[in-house]
Amino acid sequence: MARELPPREEPRPVVERYAVGDWVAPLPGRGHDDYPAGRVERAEDSPGLDNDQVVMVQAGGDGMPYLLKGSELYRVKPPR
Repeated sequence: MARELPPREEPRPVVERYAVGDWVAPLPGRGHDDYPAGRVERAEDSPGLDNDQVVMVQAGGDGMPYLLKGSELYRVKPPR
């Protein structure tokens, strides 16, 4: 009798890690398009989110901070 191989696991994409002070913006098309770019105020690893990060972003200027997963963000250049 032939042995069946287990289903092949797809490699998970490497999630970019963010540090305090990095400038980020939400990835388009993920439901967070209304959030502006901002500076990372806090970033913590979260094993419960498939080793993703929870990132608190302070919107540019004096905007309200918001939380997103690190995999939903990308780096941007800081405003001049």
